[in-house]
Formats: sequence, C-alpha cells, structure tokens
Amino acid sequence: MDSGGLEARLQHVADQGAPESLHSFDATNEVHVDEVARHLLERFRSSDDVEAYQLLFEVVQPRLSQLATQIARRLSPAADPDDLVSSFMARLFADVRSRPQLQVRHFLALAYTSMRNDVLDQLRHQKRAQAHSLDYSQTLRAPADPADAVQAAEQDEIYERLGSEVLRITSECFGELDDRDQQVLIAREIVHLPYDRVAAMLKLAPDQVGMVIRRARMHLADRIVHELLSLTTSETPEVAPEDARILRDSVVAGLESSSRAKNVKTLVEHMLGQAAHAATAKLANLLYEMAKACLVEAPDFNDRMLIERRPRRSDVVAGELMHLRTRLDQVDPDGTARVELESVAATRPRANSAIGDARRCLSALAGVEGESGRQQVAVALAYIYDGAPESAEPILRDLQDADHLPEPTRRNVARNLTLSLLRQERFDAALQCAEASADEWPDDPVRAMNLCFASARLGDRDRFETYVGLLCGLQRRHPEDSVARWIDQPLRALARDLGLADDEFAALLGDVLDGTSAGNTTP
Repeated sequence: MDSGGLEARLQHVADQGAPESLHSFDATNEVHVDEVARHLLERFRSSDDVEAYQLLFEVVQPRLSQLATQIARRLSPAADPDDLVSSFMARLFADVRSRPQLQVRHFLALAYTSMRNDVLDQLRHQKRAQAHSLDYSQTLRAPADPADAVQAAEQDEIYERLGSEVLRITSECFGELDDRDQQVLIAREIVHLPYDRVAAMLKLAPDQVGMVIRRARMHLADRIVHELLSLTTSETPEVAPEDARILRDSVVAGLESSSRAKNVKTLVEHMLGQAAHAATAKLANLLYEMAKACLVEAPDFNDRMLIERRPRRSDVVAGELMHLRTRLDQVDPDGTARVELESVAATRPRANSAIGDARRCLSALAGVEGESGRQQVAVALAYIYDGAPESAEPILRDLQDADHLPEPTRRNVARNLTLSLLRQERFDAALQCAEASADEWPDDPVRAMNLCFASARLGDRDRFETYVGLLCGLQRRHPEDSVARWIDQPLRALARDLGLADDEFAALLGDVLDGTSAGNTTP
C-alpha cells in the first residue's frame, strides 16, 4: 500500500468535513479504523461514492486480513483468509442497493462476526455433505454391463421389427376398409377437420359423423385383431416366438379394451405418418432423378459428361411423380401443398428447355428435402451448363465445408468445382483443385481427365504427359467406353494443341484403347 498516497487522500476527505481521526489517522488504532471506516461506508452508501469504497478497502484491508487469519486458525485451517475478506467486502458493496441500512458503529466487530459466520456456514455445509455422501453414493448407478447393453440393443431391434410388422398389418387392414371409412378416419383423425366439414365432404348430417367415425374405428380394430391373432411365427422368423407372442397379445389387449378407439387412432396416426414419410422420401428421389433426366438433354451434356447410371426418361418419371402426389395429398395434404409439381415437365424436355425444366425439378426438390447436398450439386451443374460457371463456384465451395455429406456427393462436389473453374478458364486453380482430391479419390478417372485438360490449357507438356499416364493406367485396370472415347477424341486434340505428334501420342497411350466400358464429369 502506498502510505503517502493514502495519507494524502485521507487528508482530502478530512478537508471536506470528517472525524478528527482522519487528520491524525493511525492504522494500528482500532478506534481510528472504526471511525474512518464508518465515515467512508456512510459516504459510499449515501451517494454511491465508489472512490470512498476503494479508500475504505485500503484502510481496513490489513486489519481484516489479520482478523480472517485468526478466525481460520481457530475454526477451520482449510478456510482461505483472503476469500473471507473478499466475500465480506463484496457484501458491503452489494448492500449499497438495499437501503435503508442499519448504522455501523463498530466496523471491525461487524467484519469479525461476518467472516466468522462464513467459516461456520462452510463447516455446516461440509458436515451436511458428509452426512449425505453415503446416501448419494447409494443412488449412483453401477457401471453398465456391456452384456446388458448388447442385450438391450437387441431387444430394441426386436421391438422395432415387430412394431413395423404391426404397422404393416394396420396399413393392410386400413386399405381393406370401405372408401367412406377410410375417408372419414383420414379427414377427422389425421387432418383434424371439424365435424361440419367432414359431414359436408361425406354428404352426411352433422349428427351422423360421430357414429360413422366410431363405426370406422371399430371396423379397423376388429380387422387388426383378426390379422394379429392369425399371425404365425413363420412370418417373423428373425424374432423369437415368445417375443412375438408378447407383443401381439399386448396390442390385441389394447384393441379389445375400453380404450380401443383411442388405441386404434394412435395406430392409424403412426401408420399414415410412416407411409407419408416413406412417400415423401420417394418423392424426393423421383424429383432428383427427373432433374438428372432433364439435365442430360442439355446441349453437349452427353458429350462432355461421363454418366455412371443413366436416368430414366423424364416423361416416365413424371407419371410416377403425379401418382405419388395424389397418394400424398390423401394422407398428408398440408405437408406437400407447397411442392408445385404442376410446374415440372410431364414430357421429355427439348434441348433448349432442358436446363429450365431441370431447375423447376430442383426447386420442387428443395421444397421436399431442403437444400440438400445432392440438390445443391445439381443446381451448380445446371448453372455450369447454362453458361454461368461463376454462379456455381460459391455453391460448391460452401459444400466443400459442409459436414456429413455422403461420399458420392463429396466426390461430385470436387469434380464439379474443378469443372466450374475450367469453364471460367481459371486453369491453374482448376489444376490445384483436382490435385487436392488425390488423397481421397486417387483412382477417379474424372479427376485424371480434368488434370489432363487443365495442364494442356496451361501449356505444361510435362504435367500433361504425367496425367495422361495416370488416366491410361486407370483405364487399363478398369476399362470404360466413355473414357476410351474421351481419350480418342478430346484428349488427342489436346495433345495436338501441345505439339505432340500422332505417333508420340500413340506411344504415350500404349495399348490403352484395347477393350473398354463407363464414369462422370469432364469439361
């Protein structure tokens, strides 16, 4: 502590009107400390004078430290004297907000009592914790037995399979109901239409709807019980007969109880929810397939792309889409209303409209599954073949940083990012992009083809010959017709641009063109 600075600050306070002890302050005199502390505390409390609080701390800190050390030595050597002092001063600072406060006549006595009570509280907490420690330890679970964990996982899998079987039976029984029963159950218990809307839909009087709903529930419950009771263990060979019997009996008991209407409603909700989920997933797959079917009709697409699995014709896929949309509207009308399938091409697109048709498919796909990895890769590819590779690049670079993309999607991101750079004639960046994929996809023929193209455009003959050797090695091990055609035509033209004579190019290729078969992306 700077004693000279402290004395000057105390003298300044004394000049503003304060106890006489401030003029001749003696830090070893407890009376002086009490009087000065009381005055500074009152100034802090009355006008939020933080400077007075700071001066108070400097005046009393040495004496408080002595008191805290004495308390800790007598009551609990584990108590930290500095913590006791800090806690007491923190309470004084917070107390300024809780006016009015009692006047402090003996500051050091207050501090001693407060710090002593702190230690006693700590001791009480320790004793209470010790008293309850045994009870607490008894509440802790024993370490999990790995064998029990395996058994529990197997049991969960069994019940999941059995549950799927019950839902399958529910779906079959639901399909056997009269059309009116099906409509009323969907309208009331799935779509939650009010009674008057259901009555209008079925051309019934409103007071008849409740009776029709109850009858439909009973019909469905009776059918499910009948099918479950006739279910044999041979239909669930992977499940122990006893497990199958227990689940069957529990479901039957629920459908024959007084709560059968509620229980059958729950089964129908799960069954239709599962059906809607499966149908939505199929809808997404069909939209993706249709987008690809449109893209392949784009000009030059087939000549410049290696298609691993050619999609079906878009008009064929469109028929399946419309049929599936009708089914989804029946079980989940609100969930698919935003998907505008009517804007998707229902016939085979022409070359001049293929990109637009593909984009409409991809927009509908985003409405079903969001901007997924595969959807965004296809969007980027549409930009590339629409003459806007610079718009594809940021999409693909964002996907490079995305987590949990499946391996085929990550590979297509790398391929098409290289392609977008090549289309922008940024050949050096394209070369670096393709080389960066070497560790993950060393045997990808598309990567090798893009390397050949970029190095040729950069006029780097040595690299070109190296990458031609890489491509030829891959083609010898896994011959593909599309790769062979690319080698024989675009690659030969690139070699001529670099000044390689036909015999030099033939020597570079060796016997690679003998026997071949098909891959994915090239410029």
